[in-house]
Amino acid sequence: MLLGCLPGLAAVLALALCAAGVERSVAAQARSAARSADPYTAPRPRIVPRSAWLGDAARDQPPPRYDDRVVAVFVHHTDTLNGYDCADAPRIIRDLYTGQTGARDWDDLGYNFVVDRCGTIYEGRAGGVDRAVTGAHTQGFNHRTTGVAALGTFTAGSPCPGR
Repeated sequence: MLLGCLPGLAAVLALALCAAGVERSVAAQARSAARSADPYTAPRPRIVPRSAWLGDAARDQPPPRYDDRVVAVFVHHTDTLNGYDCADAPRIIRDLYTGQTGARDWDDLGYNFVVDRCGTIYEGRAGGVDRAVTGAHTQGFNHRTTGVAALGTFTAGSPCPGR
């Protein structure tokens, strides 16, 4: 009698193992799909920290302000010379900081990021590159935005620097 039930028990066991395997496979596919739907899958570029260009020039300033998210990006230019040597970019950014926090009396550099003609990205405004720091780049339209400034002057008739 027991031998007669063996094929049926084997079939039930095989069905149970198959169902468990299908469940694991479906769960794995769902996890994979969730990972591929992640909006932050691109590698983060290298970002030069503020300390590399600001050094000891930082003045007392209030703590940074944050938004809950970034929904728009403003691209600016710094209205500085285009023909600079990229090794001079930290000094130029420090001069921008001094002008904005001195003559303009801003609490910090206005832009969240500055990009030089060689493609180097610099952390601008204090508060961290991984948070939605409220900038001063648009004077009144800053919330939920980030500001990126190209180091140089890019007006009509100005040639864009080559790589």
